[in-house]
Amino acid sequence: MGRISLAHGKEKLIVIPLLTDGDTFVKNRTGLGIHFFLGNLFCLHPGLAECWFGWRVKQIFSDPADLTAYCRGTSRSVDIMALGKQQKVRFWLQGKCVISPEQATVQLKLHDTADTGRVYDRKLALTFDDGQIRFRQDLFDWLGHTGLGFPVLDHALWPERITRQGFETMGKALEILYLNYVAGVDRPIDLTEFDHLAHTCPDSYLALDLKGWVLCKNKKYRAAIPVFLRALDLNPSGFGALAGLMWCGVHTGDRKMALTYALAKLACHGDPPEKARSFVEKKFA
Repeated sequence: MGRISLAHGKEKLIVIPLLTDGDTFVKNRTGLGIHFFLGNLFCLHPGLAECWFGWRVKQIFSDPADLTAYCRGTSRSVDIMALGKQQKVRFWLQGKCVISPEQATVQLKLHDTADTGRVYDRKLALTFDDGQIRFRQDLFDWLGHTGLGFPVLDHALWPERITRQGFETMGKALEILYLNYVAGVDRPIDLTEFDHLAHTCPDSYLALDLKGWVLCKNKKYRAAIPVFLRALDLNPSGFGALAGLMWCGVHTGDRKMALTYALAKLACHGDPPEKARSFVEKKFA
């Protein structure tokens, strides 16, 4: 099988919610949690443009029921080739997982829609007691064989201290956020699941990053700042938390904060500082 080439500049990649084998929707939400973890890895790839599923979820699933049905595994699979053309996104990662008390077995499929729908697949083990380090090492090794390997891994190997139950709760919370995006409802999101996740997994970067973003969605920018800062204590290269603090600076009128974290965010991604300065200049013009 041929290797992926990124010779023509930065492409985009979207991680679709992972399905979970099992009869209950609670288990299916674990796949959503692992999907969020994977998204927080690919945003660090310097060869890919920043591209979050949450930005596109309303274009992929036009109705909340469609997203729920997909996550339950009760709807038809999405048409990846059609989505690639429609969304102008070349790479799509989808998959499913089987959960046991000790680990998740994750079956991934990487679709390259620019190469007549070529698919690369791999089965990986995600254990819950090693900070998910081995899972990431195996993932990056596989990506290296496809041609989409990470040239620098330092930023992507923080010790992620989240439990198996934490992945389930994170999936529940993320579902609430995504359904709000799809419905387009402009009302505060109930923070119960997000608070529960942060309380039960206080040393999880992902848990705090997600809570910071739902606070931003609720326009509680000043409340989000200490949450994002705590997330960065756990993972100084946390791309999502850096982006969150940048936007908190924009929305609170703190130009220095916005520029500081815009520069840190782009440096983490390998982009030039001029891009950050231009972004902040436009926001404060």
